[in-house]
Amino acid sequence: MKSKLGIAVLLFVTGVLILSRRPEPQLPSPEPAPVPQLPAAQPKRSASLRLPTPKLSEHKDAKAAAETKARQLLTWLEKGNTNQLSTEVLSQYLAMNQRSAESLLAAFRTTGDKDLLKEALEKYPDDPRVNFTALFNSDTPEERQQRLEALKKADPDNAMANFLAAQEAFKAGNTDLAVQELMAASGKTGWQDYSREFTQSAEEAYRAAGYSEAEAKAMAATGLVLPQLQELRDLGRKVNDLAGLYQQAGDYDSALAARQIGLSLGERFTEPTADNSLLKQLVGIAIQNQILASMNPASPYDNTGRTVQQELEALKQQRDAIRELVQQSGSIFSTLNEQEIESYFDRQKTFGELATIQWLISRQKKP
Repeated sequence: MKSKLGIAVLLFVTGVLILSRRPEPQLPSPEPAPVPQLPAAQPKRSASLRLPTPKLSEHKDAKAAAETKARQLLTWLEKGNTNQLSTEVLSQYLAMNQRSAESLLAAFRTTGDKDLLKEALEKYPDDPRVNFTALFNSDTPEERQQRLEALKKADPDNAMANFLAAQEAFKAGNTDLAVQELMAASGKTGWQDYSREFTQSAEEAYRAAGYSEAEAKAMAATGLVLPQLQELRDLGRKVNDLAGLYQQAGDYDSALAARQIGLSLGERFTEPTADNSLLKQLVGIAIQNQILASMNPASPYDNTGRTVQQELEALKQQRDAIRELVQQSGSIFSTLNEQEIESYFDRQKTFGELATIQWLISRQKKP
C-alpha cells in the first residue's frame, strides 16, 4: 500500500517537474514603437477589442511544433495515475446517492462509462458540472457549442465558460465571435473548473469501491483529468497572435486590450487559491510568458514602472521555485505512510498543492 501510493504520487510530481523544466519558446519581438503603456492586467476589468477583427491565420512553424510537444505532455499528465473502476462495483454507491449529478459524474470519471455521462445529461441538463464534463466528451463542434451555451447559462459569472467558448470560436475560424467571448470573459470575476467537487466525489467513489482512505484520496487527486488546460493554453497563443495582427494593422489600442486579456487569463491560473494546482500554475506562467515574450522587453508592464523584461524574470523565478520545491519533495513521497498520505491530501484540498508541498518539506526538516 505504502509503496503503491508513494509511486503513484511520485509519478505525478515527476510529470510536473518535467513540464516545469520545458523552456518557453522564444518568440520574435515586434518592432518597438508604438506600444502604449500596459496597465496591470485585472480580471475584473472589461476590455474593448475592435470588430471586425484582422484575419487570423494558422501558424505551421517551429512555434507550433513546440506547442505540440507541450500538449502531448499535458495529455500524458491528464490521463496518468488513474485506477479504472467497474460500473458494477459502483452500483451501490450510485444507489445510495440516488444517482445524483455528483455521483453519476464521479462514476463516469472513475469508470469511463459514457452511459453514465449520458444519464447525467438527461437527468441534469442544467447542471454546470455536467455540461463542463460533457463539453470535453463531445464528438462534434455542434455538441460542444450546445454544452458551452448550457454552461454559460448555468454558471453565468464563470469566465472560464466564455474563454472556452472563445477557443471554440477560434477553432471554427469565427474570430469576431471569439473576440466577443473574450470581452465577455474579461468582465467576469468567477473562475471555476469544478476541480474540488470532482476530486471529492471521486474520492467518495473510490472509498465506496473498497479502497482505504489514503488510497481514495491519492487516486482521486492524482487522477483528476484537466482537459481545459490544453484548450486554454492554446487560447493564450491565439490571443497573442490576434494582438500581433491588431498591431500590424495599426490598431494599438486593440492590441493592448488583447494582450491584457491574455495576461489576465494566465493570472487566473496563478492566483493563490486551493484550486490552482502546480500544473495549473505552470500553464498560467506559460501563457503569460508567451504574451510578454512577444512584446518589447523595455516597455512598461504596469503603472509602477516595472518593465516587461522584469515581469518575465519574475515569472521565471516563480517557475524555478516550483521546480525546486518539486525536486525537494520528490524523494519524500516514497517514504510516507498511509496516515501521512491521508493528511497530505486533506491539506491539499484546503490549502492548495503548492502550500502543501511547502508544508511537507518544512515538516521533514524539523528535528
